[in-house]
Amino acid sequence: MVIVIFGGSFDPPHNGHLALYKCVKQHIKFNKFIVVPTCCSPFKKNTQINSFPESRLTMTKLLFDKYQDIIVDDFEIKKTKIVNEKINSSVVFSIQTINYLINKYPKAKMYFAIGYDQYLDFPRWKSWRQILTKTQLLVVSRYNKIKQLNPLKDWKLFDVKNDDKIINNIKLLHMPLINCSSTKLRDYFDPKYIPKSVLMFMQQSAPYMPYIREVNKISNKRYDHTQRVIKMANYLLKRNYSSVVRQQLNLAAIYHDICKEWSDNDIKSFVGKYDKKKFPSIHCLHGLAASKWLKQHNYVNDPAVLNAITNHVVPPEKPDFLTMILYLADKLEEKRTKKDLPENRKKLVNEALINYQRVFDKILLFNKRLFRH
Repeated sequence: MVIVIFGGSFDPPHNGHLALYKCVKQHIKFNKFIVVPTCCSPFKKNTQINSFPESRLTMTKLLFDKYQDIIVDDFEIKKTKIVNEKINSSVVFSIQTINYLINKYPKAKMYFAIGYDQYLDFPRWKSWRQILTKTQLLVVSRYNKIKQLNPLKDWKLFDVKNDDKIINNIKLLHMPLINCSSTKLRDYFDPKYIPKSVLMFMQQSAPYMPYIREVNKISNKRYDHTQRVIKMANYLLKRNYSSVVRQQLNLAAIYHDICKEWSDNDIKSFVGKYDKKKFPSIHCLHGLAASKWLKQHNYVNDPAVLNAITNHVVPPEKPDFLTMILYLADKLEEKRTKKDLPENRKKLVNEALINYQRVFDKILLFNKRLFRH
Protein backbone atom coordinates (compact mmCIF):
# COMPACT_ATOMS: atom_id res chain seq x y z
CA MET A 1 0.00 0.00 0.00
CA VAL A 2 1.16 3.53 -0.81
CA ILE A 3 -0.07 6.50 1.23
CA VAL A 4 0.42 10.24 0.75
CA ILE A 5 -0.01 12.44 3.84
CA PHE A 6 -1.02 16.07 3.35
CA GLY A 7 -1.51 18.41 6.31
CA GLY A 8 -2.38 22.07 6.74
CA SER A 9 -4.73 24.55 8.38
CA PHE A 10 -7.21 24.60 5.45
CA ASP A 11 -8.44 28.00 6.59
CA PRO A 12 -10.19 28.06 4.23
CA PRO A 13 -9.89 25.05 1.90
CA HIS A 14 -9.58 26.15 -1.73
CA ASN A 15 -8.89 25.03 -5.30
CA GLY A 16 -5.14 25.17 -4.72
CA HIS A 17 -5.44 22.26 -2.30
CA LEU A 18 -7.31 20.28 -4.94
CA ALA A 19 -4.67 21.14 -7.51
CA LEU A 20 -1.94 19.81 -5.22
CA TYR A 21 -3.80 16.50 -4.84
CA LYS A 22 -4.22 16.21 -8.63
CA CYS A 23 -0.55 17.04 -9.18
CA VAL A 24 0.59 14.33 -6.77
CA LYS A 25 -1.82 11.85 -8.37
CA GLN A 26 -0.20 12.47 -11.78
CA HIS A 27 3.25 11.57 -10.48
CA ILE A 28 2.72 9.07 -7.64
CA LYS A 29 0.65 5.89 -7.74
CA PHE A 30 -0.94 5.84 -4.32
CA ASN A 31 -3.81 3.96 -2.68
CA LYS A 32 -4.79 6.60 -0.14
CA PHE A 33 -4.31 10.35 0.05
CA ILE A 34 -4.75 11.22 3.73
CA VAL A 35 -5.56 14.86 4.49
CA VAL A 36 -4.94 15.96 8.09
CA PRO A 37 -6.24 19.42 9.07
CA THR A 38 -4.31 20.88 11.99
CA CYS A 39 -5.89 22.73 14.88
CA CYS A 40 -3.09 25.27 14.85
CA SER A 41 0.44 25.40 13.45
CA PRO A 42 3.05 24.41 16.08
CA PHE A 43 4.81 27.66 15.16
CA LYS A 44 1.73 29.56 16.35
CA LYS A 45 0.90 27.79 19.61
CA ASN A 46 -0.64 29.84 22.43
CA THR A 47 -2.14 32.16 19.83
CA GLN A 48 -5.74 32.78 18.88
CA ILE A 49 -7.03 30.23 16.38
CA ASN A 50 -8.28 31.69 13.10
CA SER A 51 -11.57 29.82 13.00
CA PHE A 52 -13.25 26.87 14.60
CA PRO A 53 -11.31 23.64 13.93
CA GLU A 54 -14.56 21.70 13.51
CA SER A 55 -15.66 24.12 10.80
CA ARG A 56 -12.38 23.72 8.94
CA LEU A 57 -12.65 19.95 9.26
CA THR A 58 -16.15 20.00 7.77
CA MET A 59 -15.08 22.29 4.91
CA THR A 60 -12.06 20.11 4.16
CA LYS A 61 -14.33 17.07 3.91
CA LEU A 62 -16.59 19.01 1.55
CA LEU A 63 -13.61 20.03 -0.59
CA PHE A 64 -12.46 16.44 -1.12
CA ASP A 65 -15.85 14.74 -0.93
CA LYS A 66 -15.93 13.55 -4.57
CA TYR A 67 -12.60 11.73 -4.46
CA GLN A 68 -12.75 8.08 -3.39
CA ASP A 69 -9.03 7.74 -2.61
CA ILE A 70 -8.98 10.69 -0.18
CA ILE A 71 -9.46 10.30 3.58
CA VAL A 72 -9.81 13.37 5.81
CA ASP A 73 -8.43 12.41 9.23
CA ASP A 74 -9.28 14.38 12.40
CA PHE A 75 -6.30 13.06 14.42
CA GLU A 76 -4.63 16.44 15.01
CA ILE A 77 -7.84 18.34 15.75
CA LYS A 78 -8.99 15.72 18.25
CA LYS A 79 -5.61 15.59 19.96
CA THR A 80 -5.10 19.34 20.43
CA LYS A 81 -6.50 20.92 23.57
CA ILE A 82 -8.28 24.26 23.27
CA VAL A 83 -9.19 26.55 26.17
CA ASN A 84 -11.17 29.75 25.53
CA GLU A 85 -10.48 29.45 21.78
CA LYS A 86 -6.70 29.37 22.40
CA ILE A 87 -4.26 26.52 22.03
CA ASN A 88 -3.48 25.43 25.56
CA SER A 89 -1.22 22.40 25.32
CA SER A 90 -0.52 19.21 23.41
CA VAL A 91 0.11 20.93 20.08
CA VAL A 92 0.44 18.11 17.54
CA PHE A 93 3.59 17.94 15.44
CA SER A 94 3.78 16.34 12.00
CA ILE A 95 6.07 13.58 13.27
CA GLN A 96 3.32 12.51 15.69
CA THR A 97 0.81 12.35 12.85
CA ILE A 98 3.26 10.32 10.75
CA ASN A 99 3.88 7.89 13.62
CA TYR A 100 0.12 7.56 14.15
CA LEU A 101 -0.42 6.69 10.47
CA ILE A 102 2.55 4.31 10.40
CA ASN A 103 1.01 2.44 13.33
CA LYS A 104 -2.34 2.43 11.57
CA TYR A 105 -0.87 1.26 8.24
CA PRO A 106 2.35 -0.57 9.26
CA LYS A 107 3.07 -2.08 5.83
CA ALA A 108 2.47 1.09 3.78
CA LYS A 109 5.06 3.19 1.98
CA MET A 110 4.59 6.75 3.19
CA TYR A 111 4.95 10.02 1.29
CA PHE A 112 4.63 13.40 3.01
CA ALA A 113 3.47 16.28 0.77
CA ILE A 114 4.31 19.91 1.52
CA GLY A 115 4.50 23.15 -0.44
CA TYR A 116 7.74 24.76 -1.58
CA ASP A 117 7.48 27.59 0.96
CA GLN A 118 7.18 25.03 3.77
CA TYR A 119 10.17 23.14 2.37
CA LEU A 120 12.40 26.21 2.70
CA ASP A 121 11.78 26.23 6.48
CA PHE A 122 11.65 22.47 6.87
CA PRO A 123 14.67 22.14 9.23
CA ARG A 124 12.69 24.22 11.75
CA TRP A 125 10.16 21.39 12.01
CA LYS A 126 10.30 19.14 15.04
CA SER A 127 12.14 15.87 14.28
CA TRP A 128 12.51 16.81 10.62
CA ARG A 129 15.21 14.20 10.08
CA GLN A 130 12.89 11.50 11.39
CA ILE A 131 10.22 12.68 8.95
CA LEU A 132 12.70 12.21 6.11
CA THR A 133 13.67 8.74 7.26
CA LYS A 134 10.10 7.55 7.79
CA THR A 135 8.56 9.12 4.66
CA GLN A 136 9.61 10.38 1.26
CA LEU A 137 9.13 14.14 1.12
CA LEU A 138 7.13 15.47 -1.83
CA VAL A 139 7.75 19.16 -2.38
CA VAL A 140 4.98 20.56 -4.57
CA SER A 141 5.93 23.88 -6.14
CA ARG A 142 3.78 26.46 -7.91
CA TYR A 143 6.90 28.15 -9.18
CA ASN A 144 8.02 26.80 -12.55
CA LYS A 145 11.35 28.56 -12.23
CA ILE A 146 12.32 26.06 -9.52
CA LYS A 147 13.92 23.34 -11.62
CA GLN A 148 15.49 21.28 -8.84
CA LEU A 149 16.00 21.23 -5.08
CA ASN A 150 19.33 21.71 -3.39
CA PRO A 151 18.76 21.17 0.34
CA LEU A 152 22.33 22.06 1.32
CA LYS A 153 21.93 25.44 -0.40
CA ASP A 154 18.22 25.94 0.36
CA TRP A 155 18.79 25.17 4.07
CA LYS A 156 22.16 26.90 4.51
CA LEU A 157 20.71 29.12 7.24
CA PHE A 158 20.13 25.99 9.32
CA ASP A 159 23.66 24.64 8.93
CA VAL A 160 22.44 21.32 7.55
CA LYS A 161 25.22 18.78 7.03
CA ASN A 162 25.51 16.62 3.95
CA ASP A 163 23.49 13.45 4.38
CA ASP A 164 22.85 11.71 1.07
CA LYS A 165 20.33 9.29 2.55
CA ILE A 166 18.13 12.14 3.72
CA ILE A 167 18.69 14.54 0.84
CA ASN A 168 17.92 11.85 -1.74
CA ASN A 169 14.58 11.23 -0.05
CA ILE A 170 13.11 14.48 -1.35
CA LYS A 171 11.19 14.73 -4.64
CA LEU A 172 10.14 17.92 -6.44
CA LEU A 173 6.78 18.10 -8.22
CA HIS A 174 5.38 21.00 -10.23
CA MET A 175 1.70 21.94 -10.16
CA PRO A 176 -0.16 24.48 -12.34
CA LEU A 177 0.15 28.05 -11.09
CA ILE A 178 -2.96 28.99 -9.10
CA ASN A 179 -2.73 32.47 -7.66
CA CYS A 180 -4.38 31.70 -4.34
CA SER A 181 -3.49 30.55 -0.87
CA SER A 182 -5.38 30.38 2.41
CA THR A 183 -3.41 33.37 3.67
CA LYS A 184 -4.31 35.47 0.62
CA LEU A 185 -7.96 34.46 0.88
CA ARG A 186 -8.08 35.52 4.52
CA ASP A 187 -6.62 38.90 3.58
CA TYR A 188 -8.73 39.38 0.46
CA PHE A 189 -11.52 36.91 -0.10
CA ASP A 190 -12.24 35.88 -3.70
CA PRO A 191 -15.03 33.28 -4.03
CA LYS A 192 -13.85 32.09 -7.46
CA TYR A 193 -11.14 30.04 -5.70
CA ILE A 194 -13.61 28.30 -3.38
CA PRO A 195 -15.66 25.27 -4.52
CA LYS A 196 -19.42 25.83 -4.26
CA SER A 197 -19.95 23.25 -1.50
CA VAL A 198 -17.33 24.94 0.71
CA LEU A 199 -18.65 28.41 -0.10
CA MET A 200 -22.16 27.31 0.85
CA PHE A 201 -20.89 26.14 4.24
CA MET A 202 -19.01 29.38 4.79
CA GLN A 203 -22.10 31.40 3.90
CA GLN A 204 -23.89 29.65 6.78
CA SER A 205 -21.21 29.98 9.46
CA ALA A 206 -20.75 32.89 11.87
CA PRO A 207 -16.93 32.43 12.07
CA TYR A 208 -16.80 33.30 8.37
CA MET A 209 -18.61 36.64 8.58
CA PRO A 210 -15.50 38.44 7.18
CA TYR A 211 -15.81 36.35 4.01
CA ILE A 212 -19.57 36.86 3.81
CA ARG A 213 -18.93 40.58 4.21
CA GLU A 214 -16.45 40.64 1.32
CA VAL A 215 -18.68 38.64 -1.03
CA ASN A 216 -21.75 40.76 -0.36
CA LYS A 217 -20.01 44.16 -0.08
CA ILE A 218 -21.33 44.96 3.38
CA SER A 219 -20.25 48.32 4.84
CA ASN A 220 -18.20 48.56 8.04
CA LYS A 221 -21.18 50.02 9.89
CA ARG A 222 -23.56 47.24 8.85
CA TYR A 223 -20.94 44.55 9.42
CA ASP A 224 -20.24 45.76 12.97
CA HIS A 225 -23.97 45.88 13.75
CA THR A 226 -24.41 42.33 12.43
CA GLN A 227 -21.54 41.08 14.59
CA ARG A 228 -23.16 42.66 17.65
CA VAL A 229 -26.54 41.09 16.83
CA ILE A 230 -24.88 37.65 16.51
CA LYS A 231 -23.21 38.17 19.87
CA MET A 232 -26.43 39.29 21.59
CA ALA A 233 -28.48 36.48 20.01
CA ASN A 234 -26.10 33.89 21.43
CA TYR A 235 -26.11 35.63 24.80
CA LEU A 236 -29.89 35.68 24.99
CA LEU A 237 -30.23 32.05 23.95
CA LYS A 238 -30.07 30.03 27.12
CA ARG A 239 -27.75 27.05 27.31
CA ASN A 240 -30.52 24.48 27.36
CA TYR A 241 -31.39 25.07 23.69
CA SER A 242 -30.17 22.58 21.11
CA SER A 243 -27.32 23.13 18.66
CA VAL A 244 -29.92 23.11 15.88
CA VAL A 245 -31.70 26.14 17.36
CA ARG A 246 -28.36 27.89 17.85
CA GLN A 247 -27.42 27.27 14.23
CA GLN A 248 -30.79 28.59 13.06
CA LEU A 249 -30.43 31.72 15.19
CA ASN A 250 -26.87 32.35 14.00
CA LEU A 251 -27.99 32.08 10.39
CA ALA A 252 -30.86 34.48 10.97
CA ALA A 253 -28.56 36.94 12.73
CA ILE A 254 -25.88 36.73 10.02
CA TYR A 255 -28.27 37.57 7.20
CA HIS A 256 -31.04 39.63 8.75
CA ASP A 257 -29.66 42.91 7.29
CA ILE A 258 -28.00 41.59 4.14
CA CYS A 259 -30.23 43.84 1.98
CA LYS A 260 -30.42 46.76 4.40
CA GLU A 261 -28.10 48.93 2.32
CA TRP A 262 -29.86 48.39 -0.99
CA SER A 263 -31.58 51.39 -2.49
CA ASP A 264 -35.37 51.70 -2.09
CA ASN A 265 -35.84 51.14 -5.81
CA ASP A 266 -33.66 48.01 -5.80
CA ILE A 267 -35.56 46.54 -2.86
CA LYS A 268 -38.98 47.27 -4.41
CA SER A 269 -37.88 45.88 -7.76
CA PHE A 270 -36.44 42.73 -6.22
CA VAL A 271 -39.34 42.01 -3.85
CA GLY A 272 -42.09 42.66 -6.41
CA LYS A 273 -45.63 42.40 -5.03
CA TYR A 274 -45.94 42.38 -1.25
CA ASP A 275 -48.53 42.82 1.52
CA LYS A 276 -48.56 46.57 2.25
CA LYS A 277 -50.51 46.04 5.47
CA LYS A 278 -47.81 43.73 6.78
CA PHE A 279 -44.97 45.89 5.44
CA PRO A 280 -46.27 49.49 5.64
CA SER A 281 -43.06 51.23 4.52
CA ILE A 282 -39.95 50.61 2.43
CA HIS A 283 -37.92 50.51 5.67
CA CYS A 284 -39.79 47.36 6.62
CA LEU A 285 -39.03 45.51 3.37
CA HIS A 286 -35.34 44.71 3.76
CA GLY A 287 -36.12 41.62 5.86
CA LEU A 288 -38.46 40.27 3.18
CA ALA A 289 -35.85 41.07 0.51
CA ALA A 290 -33.16 39.28 2.52
CA SER A 291 -35.15 36.08 2.93
CA LYS A 292 -36.06 36.05 -0.77
CA TRP A 293 -32.42 36.71 -1.75
CA LEU A 294 -31.16 33.89 0.49
CA LYS A 295 -33.65 31.42 -0.90
CA GLN A 296 -32.84 32.44 -4.46
CA HIS A 297 -29.11 31.82 -3.91
CA ASN A 298 -29.73 28.59 -1.96
CA TYR A 299 -27.65 29.86 0.96
CA VAL A 300 -30.52 29.24 3.37
CA ASN A 301 -33.62 27.14 2.82
CA ASP A 302 -34.77 26.62 6.42
CA PRO A 303 -38.35 28.04 6.62
CA ALA A 304 -37.92 29.00 10.29
CA VAL A 305 -34.77 31.01 9.55
CA LEU A 306 -36.31 32.71 6.51
CA ASN A 307 -39.44 33.54 8.48
CA ALA A 308 -37.42 35.12 11.30
CA ILE A 309 -35.47 37.25 8.82
CA THR A 310 -38.65 38.30 6.99
CA ASN A 311 -40.37 39.38 10.21
CA HIS A 312 -37.48 40.84 12.21
CA VAL A 313 -38.44 44.43 11.30
CA VAL A 314 -42.20 44.20 11.82
CA PRO A 315 -42.86 41.06 13.87
CA PRO A 316 -46.34 39.81 14.72
CA GLU A 317 -47.50 40.35 18.30
CA LYS A 318 -47.24 36.60 18.92
CA PRO A 319 -44.13 35.60 17.01
CA ASP A 320 -42.48 32.22 16.78
CA PHE A 321 -39.48 31.69 19.05
CA LEU A 322 -36.75 32.35 16.45
CA THR A 323 -38.35 35.61 15.29
CA MET A 324 -38.67 36.80 18.89
CA ILE A 325 -35.03 36.16 19.77
CA LEU A 326 -33.75 37.73 16.54
CA TYR A 327 -35.92 40.80 17.12
CA LEU A 328 -34.67 41.13 20.70
CA ALA A 329 -31.04 40.66 19.67
CA ASP A 330 -31.42 43.33 16.97
CA LYS A 331 -32.98 45.81 19.39
CA LEU A 332 -30.77 45.04 22.40
CA GLU A 333 -27.31 44.88 20.79
CA GLU A 334 -24.83 46.97 22.78
CA LYS A 335 -24.78 50.07 20.59
CA ARG A 336 -28.49 50.75 20.97
CA THR A 337 -29.21 54.01 22.81
CA LYS A 338 -32.00 55.49 24.93
CA LYS A 339 -33.86 56.75 21.88
CA ASP A 340 -34.06 53.18 20.55
CA LEU A 341 -35.55 51.58 23.66
CA PRO A 342 -38.31 52.17 26.21
CA GLU A 343 -36.01 51.52 29.19
CA ASN A 344 -32.34 51.09 30.10
CA ARG A 345 -30.76 48.58 27.70
CA LYS A 346 -28.90 46.53 30.32
CA LYS A 347 -32.03 46.30 32.43
CA LEU A 348 -34.00 45.02 29.44
CA VAL A 349 -31.31 42.45 28.59
CA ASN A 350 -31.37 41.06 32.12
CA GLU A 351 -35.16 40.99 32.10
CA ALA A 352 -35.19 39.22 28.73
CA LEU A 353 -33.09 36.40 30.17
CA ILE A 354 -35.98 35.77 32.56
CA ASN A 355 -38.93 36.48 30.27
CA TYR A 356 -38.46 36.93 26.51
CA GLN A 357 -42.10 37.69 25.78
CA ARG A 358 -42.43 40.48 28.33
CA VAL A 359 -39.44 42.41 26.97
CA PHE A 360 -40.52 41.71 23.40
CA ASP A 361 -43.93 43.24 24.14
CA LYS A 362 -42.33 46.36 25.69
CA ILE A 363 -40.02 47.01 22.76
CA LEU A 364 -42.66 46.25 20.13
CA LEU A 365 -45.12 48.66 21.73
CA PHE A 366 -42.41 51.34 21.88
CA ASN A 367 -41.54 50.88 18.22
CA LYS A 368 -45.04 50.71 16.78
CA ARG A 369 -44.80 54.35 15.78
CA LEU A 370 -42.06 53.36 13.33
CA PHE A 371 -44.21 50.64 11.81
CA ARG A 372 -47.17 52.99 11.23
CA HIS A 373 -49.71 50.53 12.58
